[in-house]
Amino acid sequence: MSNLKYLACPFSHEDPEIEIARWNLSPQVAAHMMGNDMPHVYNPLTTSLLYQKINDSVPASWHFWERVDFEYLSMSSKLYVLKISGWRQSRGVSAEIKYAEDNDMEVSYIDPDSIGVPHTPTPGKTEKQILRSIHHMKNDFISNFSR
Repeated sequence: MSNLKYLACPFSHEDPEIEIARWNLSPQVAAHMMGNDMPHVYNPLTTSLLYQKINDSVPASWHFWERVDFEYLSMSSKLYVLKISGWRQSRGVSAEIKYAEDNDMEVSYIDPDSIGVPHTPTPGKTEKQILRSIHHMKNDFISNFSR
């Protein structure tokens, strides 16, 4: 079995500020896990949103990402679920938990505050700042790739 760990986090919300806060939180928790003897953590929220922001043709729907996420889950040895507001109502997180349970995968729940990663409903960066960072990363990637 793989040593890969899968980090599930709710994302969708009617308030875009909450979505940005969740997008900011998930890589902080993944980085904490990686820095604490758990180097193989896959964080789907960070990558999927990044791909969508780089290329508008990448779908945002759970229907599309379900197949991608389940593929990574199938390669993982454990599912970690961020216990933040909305995790029980999240269609994606609920499906990921069900997939893990149906495939006899261990599921653990993480309260970010309990591991020293505080979170608040207000994001640290505005959407414009995040998009600007993504734009710079995209340009850097393209210029390095085309060398």
